[in-house]
Amino acid sequence: MQIELNFGVFVFGVVTVLTVWGFLLMGYDKWQAVRSGWRVPEAKILFVAVIGGAFGIKIGQRFFRHKTRKQPLARLINVMFVWNAMVVGVFIYAHIRDSFLG
Repeated sequence: MQIELNFGVFVFGVVTVLTVWGFLLMGYDKWQAVRSGWRVPEAKILFVAVIGGAFGIKIGQRFFRHKTRKQPLARLINVMFVWNAMVVGVFIYAHIRDSFLG
């Protein structure tokens, strides 16, 4: 039995996992902020955003109303959101191009 891994499915899976991780990270940080507990370092939030979790962090930022006014973090999250969108767009373009051309 041979399993063929479609690269597009793999990228979609990775982005989905990172998105969920980013969303949960923002929710956990908000929960810790309310409880006055140990917070998630901003460097960790930015790391998750850089590696592909910016979609989830942005959604979590809005959903939990958390770290929306904290600059420059909010600005950097916006930049990482655009970066992640461009990278995903390149993968989608390459997949569509390959589908039609061969």
